[in-house]
Amino acid sequence: AVDLRPEMFTGSQCYRADTACRLAALCLWQAARNGDRCAASVFSVHGIQTSRPRTAERGVLEALGLITDCYDAARAKGATADSQPLDQWLAFLNAAGRVSGNLLLFSGLDNAGQAIDTELLIAAGHGRLTTIAITDPLESNALPPGRYPFIRENRSMAVSLSRRSRKS
Repeated sequence: AVDLRPEMFTGSQCYRADTACRLAALCLWQAARNGDRCAASVFSVHGIQTSRPRTAERGVLEALGLITDCYDAARAKGATADSQPLDQWLAFLNAAGRVSGNLLLFSGLDNAGQAIDTELLIAAGHGRLTTIAITDPLESNALPPGRYPFIRENRSMAVSLSRRSRKS
């Protein structure tokens, strides 16, 4: 399950969405090597899209095709779109009929929603749940003082951080 909501298209070295997609691809290929059926579910501003569970290369390629198409569409939409809470996606996955198996959730866990704890417990009850929290180094380390360029709504901007602004 790959989170491609606007929050995932942030990062200081690469988009968190890129990391989520790469890790999902590695896990899909490993599942195929193990002889497991695999599929993908993607949550983006375009809604929830899923591939059908299949074995071997067929399942991997279908899942990767879905992830790639959704990534391209979500990236084109940009970070300006409104995002739905993560718990809505988990509620969908929990109601989709998965009665066993592994669920790997690749997400930054942003905008989790009020029912996230309940939905995670339900998902874990259906089989193994692994949550891979995709973070960026800037989330755990403060920026040093300086001037930082960034892009917002397709406009180049800059912000200056001083020692005083880092403390607030």
